[in-house]
Amino acid sequence: MWLAIALPENKPGSIATVELGISFKNNTSSPLPFRDLVPELVAPDGQTLKPQEPGTKGNKWGLITRGLPVGITLLGRISWRNNSLQLEIPTYWHYLEASPITPENYWNFDSLQPGIYKLRFICDIPSREAICSNPETRHLAELKENNIANLTTPFVNLRLVQPLEHNKTAVEVDGIRFETLVPKQELNIPKKEPGAKAGLQLAGIRMTNNRLNPVCFSFYVTVIPEILGTNSQRLFRGGFSDWFRQAEKSDFVLAMPGEDVTFFPGTAIWWQQNDKILLVIDAQDGGAYTFEFFDSGTYKIQLNYVNIQASIKAYDQEDMNWKQIEDVWTGMVITPFVDFKLTRS
Repeated sequence: MWLAIALPENKPGSIATVELGISFKNNTSSPLPFRDLVPELVAPDGQTLKPQEPGTKGNKWGLITRGLPVGITLLGRISWRNNSLQLEIPTYWHYLEASPITPENYWNFDSLQPGIYKLRFICDIPSREAICSNPETRHLAELKENNIANLTTPFVNLRLVQPLEHNKTAVEVDGIRFETLVPKQELNIPKKEPGAKAGLQLAGIRMTNNRLNPVCFSFYVTVIPEILGTNSQRLFRGGFSDWFRQAEKSDFVLAMPGEDVTFFPGTAIWWQQNDKILLVIDAQDGGAYTFEFFDSGTYKIQLNYVNIQASIKAYDQEDMNWKQIEDVWTGMVITPFVDFKLTRS
């Protein structure tokens, strides 16, 4: 599996977000203490890069309880600083405590270039005695020495890709072009009235097949939105689901060589009772992604394509039967951000 990321422009406030999912399970007979999740990045030339370490490294210890799977998401970012491209990955404790973003809680890799890197995480487990915080009880626990080596995740290919020269909102990966579309860059917020709600076409994603063979794309829970606020900070992406829809054959589209396919998820916007504006984007499985806005202004949006299933069972409404969809394109592509403006009616 690999992750391709469109590099941001070299200007203030321009960033690319990186959502990294990590999971592990303790199958030993006792809890395991750990200090942090340490990222390891290998450059295209095979050299292991040394990051600038966070100031909080080594100050805290956590506990992996036995028998329970643990899954976390670290929200990293790529940006420019003094003409140097850098990747910042938060520490585990920044994830757990949602503390403000500072050099104290981020690993920093700088002087990066476009190319294919390899990324993995090392779970830093001490061999000596440690006093740790138990995430279940919130109490301190004293653990004896153990002989377990540090745990490592498999490497993931991390591709840093320049946007196309003639189209800065698109990137091309392995002969397939990905682009976030924003047809109307100025959108009206509905009037602040009870029940006021507006459906709209905010953003879509277009994939162009520049290969010599057909490519099948899935639009079943594969298009994930990200939005940056007026201060270039990532808006919290929430979600809800009030029913469940299984994959259908119509969720899968075959693009012939030279063809493109375009998908616009359903989108709506309305006022909430707390005087915040809620944007809702359909996830295609009965659920939706949500973003809260405080006011009008200029924002940035990207639609990212994330699919890890090359084969999936889907229901055919015409034949009224289940079919196995094969050879679906897999990968994760982070597209460039595109501006849009919210204005009051």
